[in-house]
Amino acid sequence: MAVVGFSRMSIAKAFFAALGCLLMLSSSYAQEARVFGDGPITVRLCPATCQAVNGHGYKSGAPAQVLETRDGWARVSSFLPRRQLVSAFGWRAVPRKPALWVALSSLKTAPAPTAAAPTAAPREKKAEAKKPRRVDVVTRLARLRNPSIPSFRPDTEVAVVAVEPPATPEAVAVETPSEPEKPQEIAVAEPVEPIPPAAVVEPAPIVEEVPEAPQVVETPAIVEPVAPAAVSTTGEALTWEQLQERLAAQKSEAAKSANASEAANAQKELEAAKAEAARVAQEQEARQAAEAARQAEAAKAAREAEARKIAEAKARSDELAAKQAREKAEADELARQKAEADEVARVKAEADEAARQKAEADVLAKAEQQKIAEQKRREAEAEAAKIAAKQAAPKTAGSVGYTPPQPDAAPAESEVAAIAEPVVTLPEAKVESKAETTQVAAVKLPPVAPTPAPAAAPEAPVSVEKPQFSGPEPTYATAEPDPMDFGSRPKSLTKKLLDKRLSKLPGRKSKMPKEVVIALRHYALGLLNNGECTGVARGGLSASPGMIFISCSDDPTYLRQFPLQEQSW
Repeated sequence: MAVVGFSRMSIAKAFFAALGCLLMLSSSYAQEARVFGDGPITVRLCPATCQAVNGHGYKSGAPAQVLETRDGWARVSSFLPRRQLVSAFGWRAVPRKPALWVALSSLKTAPAPTAAAPTAAPREKKAEAKKPRRVDVVTRLARLRNPSIPSFRPDTEVAVVAVEPPATPEAVAVETPSEPEKPQEIAVAEPVEPIPPAAVVEPAPIVEEVPEAPQVVETPAIVEPVAPAAVSTTGEALTWEQLQERLAAQKSEAAKSANASEAANAQKELEAAKAEAARVAQEQEARQAAEAARQAEAAKAAREAEARKIAEAKARSDELAAKQAREKAEADELARQKAEADEVARVKAEADEAARQKAEADVLAKAEQQKIAEQKRREAEAEAAKIAAKQAAPKTAGSVGYTPPQPDAAPAESEVAAIAEPVVTLPEAKVESKAETTQVAAVKLPPVAPTPAPAAAPEAPVSVEKPQFSGPEPTYATAEPDPMDFGSRPKSLTKKLLDKRLSKLPGRKSKMPKEVVIALRHYALGLLNNGECTGVARGGLSASPGMIFISCSDDPTYLRQFPLQEQSW
């Protein structure tokens, strides 16, 4: 979320203030010690959804105190003052109880303390151990400058020594009228024993002994003629020279012990410093090795991730290329199959068309042959009819060879037989032409007279005449062809033209011209109504221009020709 109206400096100040409060209060709320892991560290003001905090200062390996966990997030700080954060982040970005929350996945368990990393308690003990040694060094130096001399009081000591002879030291030790314990104080037992370093805690008593030493040294000069003697702890009396010698010996022994202890302490300190330096170096090397190992692991992980990405990209590209190749092969196969199917269909269509054209040509050729044969037959029949008509024409009076009838005469047997012969009836001939279709009616022709045989003697030709007979002469009528009545052709497809019997002919949805469909159905309906066909097999445009054909189901090979344009019969 963008911060509006605040500078970066104010944001940084607010963050550092919050971080300071966190550091001050973190120790009181600590519940569990953790350590930040090596991955990225995300810090928010509340779990998962609040404003992210940048520049938090947490690093990998740094310790963290987990105060609370919620929904996979851990609170590593106490609750921060909301007003300071609001001034930096705004009211909407700061929750009611802001704190620093990090993901539990970025934390790991803190390692157990080892000998290489001493805790705070050994450091405090080490500091406490060093403090008395420093005091001991100061004390020893003060003792070397001002050696401690046993204190004594000259007023009492001189009096005692002057009264009593030196030969009886026991009396000196026994006779103490005023203070019997003072000879015990004068004894040199205390300075003879060296003071251990641990016994001296504070230098105050040493400072008090320093001014007494000159008094002890100056006192013998006053009683020098008397030659005072000192009493040891064993009861023997010591002279001043003996006392000085013993003090010098004690001083040298104290100096030797001090030097030895100082050298030992210095050696110990040197060894401790070397051990500390070795430990620090070892820790530094361990940290460097861990950092190098972490960097190497990160670099290895990065290389593996990059190699994995490259492998995945290559696999995707290979899969895409294989898919494209497969699709291309399938498309080529489909195109090839389609081309083969089209070629097969084309060849089959061409073969079917050739077969159909051949069949139609055969049918047309057969029909043409039938037509020519029928025409020749009709011409022959017409010629024969004409000849028969000429021969059968009656002879009138006045014509050559006319013989009047003789009613009393009986007809010859041959003539009677000729008359009695049945009338020859020609079958109906159906003639097809380009202009019209006509029907030849039955024509009754008279019997043809047999040609007389030639005479045996050609020199005298004999004329044969028909016998004469009485009675009415037969009449012969010739019928004109009566054309079929189809009626007027409608201009559109009427209800009659949509008869179910015409289902095999082109209809409304045909691609043929409308006039062709109407003409086909009109002529076919006329054929059905006149009884020429029992059913219609097919129909269409004829090979002859301007003509159409219709084939009946009773004789599919016979094609009836009709003009496309309406004719007036």
